[in-house]
Amino acid sequence: MAPSNRFGVFSSVLETGDYLALLHLSALEAKVAVSRVVDCCRASENPHLETAGLLDESNWRPHLVAAVALAALPYNRTSITKLWQAFDAGSWVTPQLAVVAYIRDPNFQELAKARILARCPLQTARLTSLFPLQRHVALEPAGARPRSAKAGASLVRLMGHIQPTPEWFAREQ
Repeated sequence: MAPSNRFGVFSSVLETGDYLALLHLSALEAKVAVSRVVDCCRASENPHLETAGLLDESNWRPHLVAAVALAALPYNRTSITKLWQAFDAGSWVTPQLAVVAYIRDPNFQELAKARILARCPLQTARLTSLFPLQRHVALEPAGARPRSAKAGASLVRLMGHIQPTPEWFAREQ
């Protein structure tokens, strides 16, 4: 069965299951999957618009593909804003989204600081419209507290790579 066009230029990666290789970037299959995502970006007239659409989804799977695409694309404020929104919603791939923000967002330190100081509260508006089974499939298991902790741990780990270490960070660790 041929993929639909639900996810635009990225449909083939998402609907064939190739995105799963992106969860383990050390695997050989991941290199092929990353190449496919980059090829999709090249095939799009506006890859940032398409990645923003992926990040608007409640499901973590499109978020993972969008993260890989944004890591390969130049900075775009709208795309990075959408990435942070998916991060704040508690996407299951929050660590991957955090890494992309770290490498692409020139405002990473400032935005990470705000989230760390606030203890990474989740913005649950995306989730409330889903039925429980849909929520589970889209987000994978875990409640608000573990998701918030996962987000905070991701940002703390990445902030640990900032040199010189910001003064506020030493207190928060």
